[in-house]
Amino acid sequence: MSVDKHVVFNNIDGRGMKIAIVVANWNIEITESLEKWCVRGLLDSGVERNDIVVEHVPGSYEIPLSAMQFAKTKKYDAVVAIGCLVKGGTMHFEYIAEAVTQGIMRVGLDTGVPTIFGILTCLNQEQAEARSQDNEKNSGYGWGKSAVEMAHSMGHK
Repeated sequence: MSVDKHVVFNNIDGRGMKIAIVVANWNIEITESLEKWCVRGLLDSGVERNDIVVEHVPGSYEIPLSAMQFAKTKKYDAVVAIGCLVKGGTMHFEYIAEAVTQGIMRVGLDTGVPTIFGILTCLNQEQAEARSQDNEKNSGYGWGKSAVEMAHSMGHK
């Protein structure tokens, strides 16, 4: 039995917020779509396009370092980390997924800047494609909304 899971976001005004997005180029066909919908989620929340900065890095493993650099500046109200890991036939997936997860969590905890975990960790390509469709079910859309909501809850207005 399949359950349709979704998050209900508060209607929070993101005007005046500055958001950084760090996007992995690995699995770019997936991450580009996630980035596009993340930006749309931010815009739909009132964040101005010129207050959104996007930086691309080679892969998901490089995301925490770049996210930390943005967060340390204290110029951004939130950072969104976007990547896509698809399990292969070796242990590589597990090592990278764990390192990236811990790294992204550390960015938020060490800096106090909300850092949104936008890393798809999928068992196959079909799962990645299902989460990056070209519509509002795209995971990136929710990550953009989450960035605004978390920034607001941390006192960034």
